[in-house]
Amino acid sequence: MNMNNLFSYLKENTHKAHRSLENSYPFNTYFKAGVFNSTHYKNGLLTLHAFHQYCLPYCVSLPLSLRGELNPQTPIELINADLSALGKSSPLPIAFALPAKNINFANALACTYVIMGSSMGGSIISKWLQHHDADLPISYYSGMATLGMKWAQWQQQVNAYLSTNPVTYSEVSEMAEQLFLGLQLTGRRLNTSFEVSQ
Repeated sequence: MNMNNLFSYLKENTHKAHRSLENSYPFNTYFKAGVFNSTHYKNGLLTLHAFHQYCLPYCVSLPLSLRGELNPQTPIELINADLSALGKSSPLPIAFALPAKNINFANALACTYVIMGSSMGGSIISKWLQHHDADLPISYYSGMATLGMKWAQWQQQVNAYLSTNPVTYSEVSEMAEQLFLGLQLTGRRLNTSFEVSQ
């Protein structure tokens, strides 16, 4: 593995945190037909809403060339639309379970990395949701699926930028790990003693 590449470094160093998130509520209910329901889906959207709200000021601080196709406000609007379709006119005031950090280049890059990386699963999740329950609104995951198609292009843009504007990889990785943990802790706040066997 080429650890001189930021994305190889991040994949290697955030793997455990990412896997831990996938195994935590409410995301551990996804792809479980006998378990998943609209309440767990709503809680997933609320968790993601808090995450995107938290990341917003970091993402907008990046140069436009590093945001790629990501408009940081769009995921929030798409989640709001899905929540409204689920019968929630506005999200509950769920705060992201991570203290504010300095808005600097490394932290902003970490936020964008986690968003862009998570978009890669958008297509898989949206297709599963349509198959599982065609009545569930999937504006957010459909939007993330479209964003995910720009993943490789975004990586190229970041690598080109870093060739003349270096960043400390460990700082980006530390923030990314904290974001995965924050998602996990935020979801836990919405968990009403729910357990899913792994």
